[in-house]
Amino acid sequence: MSSGRPPTVAELAADVGMADADVAHLLRMAPVPRSLTERLREDSDTEVGDVVAGPTAATAFDDTVFGGFRGDVELALAILDPDERRVLRLRYGLDEGVPRPLDAVAADRGISRETVRLAERRALAKLRHPASRVRLDDTLAAS
Repeated sequence: MSSGRPPTVAELAADVGMADADVAHLLRMAPVPRSLTERLREDSDTEVGDVVAGPTAATAFDDTVFGGFRGDVELALAILDPDERRVLRLRYGLDEGVPRPLDAVAADRGISRETVRLAERRALAKLRHPASRVRLDDTLAAS
């Protein structure tokens, strides 16, 4: 329908094979697009873009929950060698929130996939070891 104007409800209904009333109902439910530079209210300088979170923005829930765990994770990782710590940070996305595959970690570190896999395995074994867990439990209980 290229008539140079927006289609009518009847034209849309005929095109999609629905009743006019159903199409009208769906059109009323559709959100009206807003500009990110549009003011939220007439008496305010705040724009829509000032309050809309980007796709990578953390929510208040994320900040609350994961912010508290960040220190705990740092305590746990402190028992590891620097290379093991770096491998786990990259593999599980502990710094940027984006886990990386073996290939990406290997390329970043300049080592083979097998070396990454072994470092990850060693690090996880250390973290699971009963002595490490007791020390970590004691540290967390004291904080």
